[in-house]
Amino acid sequence: LLVARSDSLDDLVKYCLDVGHQSLVPDHRMIHGPLPAEAGVSFGTFTVDEPSRATELVEWGVSSIITNDPGLISQHLED
Repeated sequence: LLVARSDSLDDLVKYCLDVGHQSLVPDHRMIHGPLPAEAGVSFGTFTVDEPSRATELVEWGVSSIITNDPGLISQHLED
């Protein structure tokens, strides 16, 4: 698991693969569109407190979300 900030999500994916990590958890503000399924890593993100942003991220391929309001986010995603 790697939690990092960088200017480039592509650079972080490359770094993850180079050092053998299987998951990448960047700040959600770094994710601007669908994530590459062929990247070879799973994607999580932090800290997402807006339900609409959580939905968008899940649709783009994020598999885990860190939030300050898990009840709100999980209820929204279940609807």
